[in-house]
Amino acid sequence: MSIAVILLSLVGLVSLFIYKKPKVSLFPFIVSITFYIWCTFGYFYSEDQAEALRKIVLKLPLLTLPLAYYSFIQLSSKQKALVILIFCIAIYLPAAVSCINYFTNKTFFDMMVLHSKPIPVEFGYGIHHIEFAVLSAIAVISGLYYCVFSDKYKSKVIRILFIFLTVSNFIFMHILSARTGLIALYAAVFTGMMMFVFKSKKTKIGIIAIGLFIVVPVAAYFLSGSLRNRVENTYRDLEVVIQKKDANEHSFAMRVDAWLTASDIIKQHPVAGVGIGDGGTEMQKQYVKNNSRLSVYNRKNPHNQFIECAVQSGLVAAGLLLLLILSPLFYRRWNRDILLVSSLILFLV
Repeated sequence: MSIAVILLSLVGLVSLFIYKKPKVSLFPFIVSITFYIWCTFGYFYSEDQAEALRKIVLKLPLLTLPLAYYSFIQLSSKQKALVILIFCIAIYLPAAVSCINYFTNKTFFDMMVLHSKPIPVEFGYGIHHIEFAVLSAIAVISGLYYCVFSDKYKSKVIRILFIFLTVSNFIFMHILSARTGLIALYAAVFTGMMMFVFKSKKTKIGIIAIGLFIVVPVAAYFLSGSLRNRVENTYRDLEVVIQKKDANEHSFAMRVDAWLTASDIIKQHPVAGVGIGDGGTEMQKQYVKNNSRLSVYNRKNPHNQFIECAVQSGLVAAGLLLLLILSPLFYRRWNRDILLVSSLILFLV
């Protein structure tokens, strides 16, 4: 993903000079540079400077994000469609292999899902299951966009391929996907759907779209055993959170415990955080202070980018990160693009 962002950024940079120069706003660049400098400053008050340096390197691609936004605008619809088509194929292949593996061992994996364990991603280059769920969601909303809105490809073969990949990836998501990917997918689809309804001002289309938005996940629930188990597992986790039971081995409940632990750290260091390299260490210390009932193995970091950023570098850094992600929404040229806005909502979730 870092390599992809850098390549997209290079396209954006080159396009500023080769094509008609768009009116460039410095705002996204100022936000990204300010965010990066703020986080980098945390290196100097981090005890674990080796980890601090690793985190600083990991955040480097965020400096190029504004250029990636410009590349999105500069690429033609046909060029973007080709990129999306290749990406959808890249997601389809490991998803198809993973689904075959799931159905071959269905009983075992269904039981795993009930116990908050993921269905493994086979042929997926060692990718984490949540990352793959998010990438699958991007593939589905992008493919859906080109199935519905794009008329740049006259070839029926390309259109049929887009439909096949989008439908397949959508089905695979409801078998394999982590909750994060599914929630992000439906948030993005709802956003794009609402934008289209308000733009077209067609009431009938809006009613049909809302109806499908309700019917499709309900149908998926009854048709996918792994999805039913995931919903049941989520319900159990919510019960644990509400009734304040032992959260061990309950995925969502453990996250809530981690968020509460992180919030205690943020209250103590609201402006500068604990240091970009010391977030994990301070989380473990706070678990001990709070007499957490979680076993040492289950005492994880927040599993939330904004909360983790606030722990490491303070609320200012978390706010800048949020502003950086949502910065295209401030521009008329960008905030009317259904695919871009839907993608931003997906990343936000």
